[in-house]
Amino acid sequence: MTRSIPPLPVREVLTDLADALAENHLAILSAPPGSGKTCLVAPALVNAPWLAGKKILMLEPRRLAARAAAAFMAEQADDRVGETIGYRVRFASRVSPRTRIEVVTGGVLIRLLQEDPALEGVGLIIFDEFHERSLDMDLALALCLDVREGLREDLRLLFMSATMAVDPLATLLGDPPLIRARGRSYPVEIRHLAPRREQDTSRPGDIAANCARAVRLALTEHRGDILVFVPGRGEIRRCRRILEQEPCLPGSAPHILELHAGLDLSAQQEVLRSRAPGRRVILSTTIAETSLTIEGISVVVDSGWKRTSRFQPGRGLSGLVTVRVSRAAARQRAGRAGRLGPGVCYRLWHRGVHASLPEHDSPEISQADLAPLLLQLAYWGVRDPGELRWLTPPGTGQVAQARETLLTLGALDEKGRITEKGRSMAALPLHPRLAAMLLAAPSGGPHSLACDLAALISEPGQTGDHSDLEIQLGHLERWRQNRGPGNSGRLHRVDRLSRQLENLMCHGSGQGPVPESTGGWLSLAYPDRIARLRSGSSVSYLLASGQGACLDRHDSLRGNPFLCVADLDPNRQGGRIFTAASLSEQELETLHRKRIRCEKETRWDPAGGRIVTEEVCRLDALVLRRRTLAKPPSPELVPILLEVLIHDPDLLNWSGSREVLELRIRFLQNLYPEEEWPDFSRPTLEKGMGQWLGPWLNGISTARELGALDLGRILLEQMDHDRRERLRYEAPTRITVPSGSRIRLNYQRQGPPVLAVRPQELYGLASTPTVSNRRVPVLLHLLSPAGRPLQITDDLAGFWRHGYPEVRKEMKGRYPRHYWPEDPLNAQPTSGIRPRN
Repeated sequence: MTRSIPPLPVREVLTDLADALAENHLAILSAPPGSGKTCLVAPALVNAPWLAGKKILMLEPRRLAARAAAAFMAEQADDRVGETIGYRVRFASRVSPRTRIEVVTGGVLIRLLQEDPALEGVGLIIFDEFHERSLDMDLALALCLDVREGLREDLRLLFMSATMAVDPLATLLGDPPLIRARGRSYPVEIRHLAPRREQDTSRPGDIAANCARAVRLALTEHRGDILVFVPGRGEIRRCRRILEQEPCLPGSAPHILELHAGLDLSAQQEVLRSRAPGRRVILSTTIAETSLTIEGISVVVDSGWKRTSRFQPGRGLSGLVTVRVSRAAARQRAGRAGRLGPGVCYRLWHRGVHASLPEHDSPEISQADLAPLLLQLAYWGVRDPGELRWLTPPGTGQVAQARETLLTLGALDEKGRITEKGRSMAALPLHPRLAAMLLAAPSGGPHSLACDLAALISEPGQTGDHSDLEIQLGHLERWRQNRGPGNSGRLHRVDRLSRQLENLMCHGSGQGPVPESTGGWLSLAYPDRIARLRSGSSVSYLLASGQGACLDRHDSLRGNPFLCVADLDPNRQGGRIFTAASLSEQELETLHRKRIRCEKETRWDPAGGRIVTEEVCRLDALVLRRRTLAKPPSPELVPILLEVLIHDPDLLNWSGSREVLELRIRFLQNLYPEEEWPDFSRPTLEKGMGQWLGPWLNGISTARELGALDLGRILLEQMDHDRRERLRYEAPTRITVPSGSRIRLNYQRQGPPVLAVRPQELYGLASTPTVSNRRVPVLLHLLSPAGRPLQITDDLAGFWRHGYPEVRKEMKGRYPRHYWPEDPLNAQPTSGIRPRN
């Protein structure tokens, strides 16, 4: 099939590989970068006798790699792409009835499996660059293993990887033959160019500045083209701007090119194959880590960072984060400098940092949004991912969150089975959220806006610096009219994708109300991200999922009562909103009326200090409106009041009669330690309020009424008659003194009760008053007419003999109108200034 097999190292193991697949049907090929596995293995196996004329599907993790691999193999076969060798990627294919080798991406392979689980006509599936472990690749592996066990035992699988630890895969597959090939790489000198102290961060500006500095150094020290690895397109633009503003070398400037997934195929191919005069500096994302060979590269500048999507199950949100690369990825990047000859790699991190890097990247399945995976499994007929064999099983939290998302979108029913809408969603090459949005368009109805939205969201990057998708749609429309300058590359891709989606949706199946606005369409894709403005703020929002989100304080969307959010940063507190659209309350209620719940709600209003009953209409965590109703009957309020008191017990008056009762009981417990008395301490009572307080809450609905409850009287009712009588007799609350006054006793936690009284009210009393059946004399606080203690004593007789004469002498001069007799034991007691007689 090929003109000649290039002299690449993998050629040495092709016979062993063919024999292993013939005998075992499963094999693993471990081959370093540059060994030729991507371009040589499939053409070498396509005519194997055991293939019996069936075709080979070769899975590539990226569209660029799939197209490039098909083009290279077709060129080696002196053929055109789409004849014997072709490719299929999302919205693009070059195949024919004569095609024997199809290079596909993960999503395409999954769709082929769903359409024909037996894969009639396919004899071998090759998983290339398996170490990248994309979500689609892991799902395709699980489905292929299921097919082999149930339908096609003869289906052969080959796994090829450059840097992956193969032991876990070998264990999953039952230890198939492992073939190892030599690499074809030249020595690469590793130089660590540590960032400047003030730039040792992962901020985009710092990464771009460090890379530009390293590029200038490499241009002066080495010849050949330079490949620069940065996390994303933002860093590419910043680095390019720095290099173009400040000349790198005297004379001719290098050609600065970009390589990322957002480029058109022709632009990507131009970067891969262009050999224009002069030196090239290629600024690339992780896309250049794959099996692509870029001619002329002898120098690599590695920032040491990459951008990846991380999903947080607890919040239900995904977002791009910038993280350190693994050591395996760093080796793969450095190897790009040694494909064609000796090279050099500048690593922009300290040597000590390298040892702390993880050995391998985490597989996407462990940190991604699993809604697409779960939908495909449901379409496959699997409700529980545990029914299949996985190299890395999906996390339970991620699965639960994904199932909730699909349930909200109507893709699954309550039992986890796929619905008809879910089947239609699974057939579209989009995230389930965007598929649900497109399916809302009625047959033959308006769906151009939905297609534009889906394309804008699917294509990474932003049009300008606006979060408002209405503004971004305006940019797209103006570009369509004028085809003018600006972010034309992205807008061209968005326009093309939108038109492709419209072609798919020409037989739409939507039912129900059709959205009228951008926010309305968006809410069908992100019903859990409908957001309402928080009271008192113009930028802080609450999402229907219960999470918080915020706009920049200068954002044009600020102050809108309702938004629907398409993209936000889940790693920042408050969730910074990146893209959104405004939504009217009326359209919200029209589109989502089945999800809005209006219920009678009786609750405690802390601000008003009372119970209120309202009809509350909610969309998940969002309160849309409230209407005050009449209060329900009193018995229904008791559980609410008890719940309120559990969280705010200070609404009760604990320091009044309840505290006096507790101290009286403690006094008797100290006198009679062998006896048991009820525990009326506050901590004990707070634990059991339902038992002793519940019956007394009928008819109460306000904080004032709660504070007015006589807890001491309520607790006395909990005691039997005999104990109440004994308490009244032995620990009275008041004592009658000679003047006739009934004066309150103040009980203490230790010691006798205190009787605070003026001496005039005790005239004629020879001894100290007692309590507890005359066992315990009270502690007298003898007060001046101004209420200040003159003397503290439990010996009244001794006070009359020794203390009173001194007190009389001092007080008579200070308070001459008061009654200060010489003989208090024979004087008439009085509660006033002087005796009446």
